[in-house]
Amino acid sequence: MDRLAQFRASTMPAVVVFLALILLGIPAGLHAENLMVYIETWGPTELEPIEDEEKYLKVQYFLSAVEAGIMEVFFEAEYVVFNAGPISGVEEDVRRSEAHVLKVARDGGADLLMRLSVRFDSVADGAPKPDLGELVYYRVDSEDTMLTERLQLADLTAERTKLSGKAGFEIGTAIARRVLDNS
Repeated sequence: MDRLAQFRASTMPAVVVFLALILLGIPAGLHAENLMVYIETWGPTELEPIEDEEKYLKVQYFLSAVEAGIMEVFFEAEYVVFNAGPISGVEEDVRRSEAHVLKVARDGGADLLMRLSVRFDSVADGAPKPDLGELVYYRVDSEDTMLTERLQLADLTAERTKLSGKAGFEIGTAIARRVLDNS
């Protein structure tokens, strides 16, 4: 047997196994569910815009960390996860409506939607403090609500609900695990 024939004979089983794994893996990947994460604020910081830029940036950083925690847990659970990004171009009451957020999720290709509204209260020095979270988890195509829950955010982190990235990330991962466990 010449060297080329020996090479083909020795590599053919590996090539066949590799191709089989690819073909079996592709359909499995196509069944991953697409989840859109939408986070918004409500409460005093919504009604009274934060004038202090440093406090505003801390709130945005905190919310980004919550989102990152949610997205990491779902990604590890083999979901395709994306965020809504800023929803603009419509009036505030329309933008916050359930129908509009579901439309954005549907238009983005989501099968599932996690909507989290975070309430901030002001502490003595006027700094925003994360307080409550209102969570709604939807199946987008049927618009069915799969889970609705009100959460005390301080109960989800050891950080005592500071406006920190660490606290936000812990809260996000706790929320995501809760959704996965209860849906």
